[in-house]
Amino acid sequence: MSRRYWGVRAKILEGAYTDDEDNEDDWKICRDNNFVAIGWSELGNLTKFSYNTVELLKQKLKEEGFYDNERARSKAAYQILRFTKEIEKGDVVILPTYPEGPIIYYIGEVLSDAYYVENPSDEAYSKTRRDVKWLAKISRDDISEKLRRSLFGQMTVFNIDKHKAEIEKIIETNQIIEEQPVRSENEETLNDEKIGKIIDKLMNIDPYEFEELVVELLNLDRDFTTVKTKNISDGGVDFVCVDDRGDVRYKGQVKSVSRPIGISDILALRGTLQHNQEGIFVTTSHFTPSAIEEAQAPGKAEIELIGRKKLSELVLKYYDDLSKKFKEKIDLVN
Repeated sequence: MSRRYWGVRAKILEGAYTDDEDNEDDWKICRDNNFVAIGWSELGNLTKFSYNTVELLKQKLKEEGFYDNERARSKAAYQILRFTKEIEKGDVVILPTYPEGPIIYYIGEVLSDAYYVENPSDEAYSKTRRDVKWLAKISRDDISEKLRRSLFGQMTVFNIDKHKAEIEKIIETNQIIEEQPVRSENEETLNDEKIGKIIDKLMNIDPYEFEELVVELLNLDRDFTTVKTKNISDGGVDFVCVDDRGDVRYKGQVKSVSRPIGISDILALRGTLQHNQEGIFVTTSHFTPSAIEEAQAPGKAEIELIGRKKLSELVLKYYDDLSKKFKEKIDLVN
């Protein structure tokens, strides 16, 4: 089945949801952290099975005081279900953004199913989300009048399949070259096919065991001692690195995911660091430019970033020294 095309709007705060003047509009947070999202956050987790019909959603909207008529609640319920159920991985979404000047439309490919973030560190109002990879961006002034009218509607989630040809042309000619993941100088030592095979094997490992594997790799590669934290109530820290005196010098986070790691993930790890501590973030994915900038920000504790390329290099380098359990799970021979 061919992919479909959707418009998804993000909240503009305008003082309606927060008293904090420093809070950013949701469209900025979505753009910078590679996701699209919907609101109605007072309803809680919109991806729950109990919200899988229009009638159930309409009842909950009524209970929470959304809208004063049945028609408005029906429209909202259909939009929620479009986002949580109808949109699929591989579909294309268009996010309107509002910098100074004309509206800029960001066009991305959906990478994940809908998921819910109860307490987002980015402080966005919208908590039901889908990860995306931004493919292109274009000014409102540079699209056709027909597409412009379709994108001007007031709904949060809406289908624009009829503009497939124009959207695909925009993706082809307006790629976001400058916002692709930053590569290190020696990245070509491993080609993308080899990296992909290693990462596929790593992502098939149980998440808790994957954390154990990362600890093994760091103990083989570094002078300090790396220790895994408990699986429950780890406070956002998956491992710590201690010096010879037993003092924690590094705190680490591990993410076995395909979505890009954004600035909110880096800020969450930074929030756990104490005086004289630094961070290490390990992932099977890559880091967005804003995440890289935050990790290396002058005057702040440095956070080392180990993404799919560097992680694959560590696996290759120390494969023969890994425990039997992980050598069998990764199995680079076959």
